[in-house]
Amino acid sequence: MNQELDLKDIKLSINTLPKLMHTIFSSFKPQFDIPIKKNEIRAIMEIHHCPNKTMKDYINAVDMESGSFTYLTDKLVEKNIILKQQSSTDKRKTTLCLSEYGEEITKELHKEMSDHISNLLKDLEQEDLLKLKDALETLDYIQKKLV
Repeated sequence: MNQELDLKDIKLSINTLPKLMHTIFSSFKPQFDIPIKKNEIRAIMEIHHCPNKTMKDYINAVDMESGSFTYLTDKLVEKNIILKQQSSTDKRKTTLCLSEYGEEITKELHKEMSDHISNLLKDLEQEDLLKLKDALETLDYIQKKLV
């Protein structure tokens, strides 16, 4: 099999990733005292995993337009989930971090997402679970090589 054919197969198969993510996230409905939208969850999780980055970094990470992300973060500030701070290295830039309440929300999000994924996967056979685990480990390995 030649390299070009392999890349073509990969390019065709890569559409599986968004489909898998959609399957997982479309049915995820976290229960909180306040309503939280899916884009807000994406932003919260990104800020949790990479705190104190600039707005531009998060805009790129969650793949949103600047105006939409600014509106979203303003809503998260109003809900006391995130804090906006002036960058210590460049006063023209704003960095984001989770508030104490945001940290609590994130812990609950992790728990609910873990429960949700467990529920989705509970009927898979052991062989399928092993294949999924191997595939995810491979994807993680490749992703690290791409960045």
